[in-house]
Amino acid sequence: MDCCFSNFTQSFTSAHASSFTLEHIGQCYVDYVRLMGHFDAVARGLVKHVSYERLIDDPHSQLVPLLEYLGLRWDDAVLEFHKLDRVVQTPSSEQVRRPLNRDGMQVWKPYSQWLAPLRKTLGSLASTD
Repeated sequence: MDCCFSNFTQSFTSAHASSFTLEHIGQCYVDYVRLMGHFDAVARGLVKHVSYERLIDDPHSQLVPLLEYLGLRWDDAVLEFHKLDRVVQTPSSEQVRRPLNRDGMQVWKPYSQWLAPLRKTLGSLASTD
């Protein structure tokens, strides 16, 4: 729900036409989960999965294995991405200027009554906690 709601509230260009309706966003997410499941089934280990919730709670427990998977060593600068002085031209441009946080979690809840089409499309993937 968090991911899909976040996409719905962004003003994407027409290049991201699937972000204009709750049903389309939900279907893209369902398809993404199905694709990741396929990769896990036919090429176990091809994709390294990271839980955002666990990343926020304990960044090292998620990032060290991820970096190892990529053949990279730990560097404390990994957690200081928000201090980099660089141009960011994506919808997340404001987010990358702040440390890891929970601000984007559960943001959809106050709008829950209008999100039935998304919940229906997501089915069992829709979290309600």
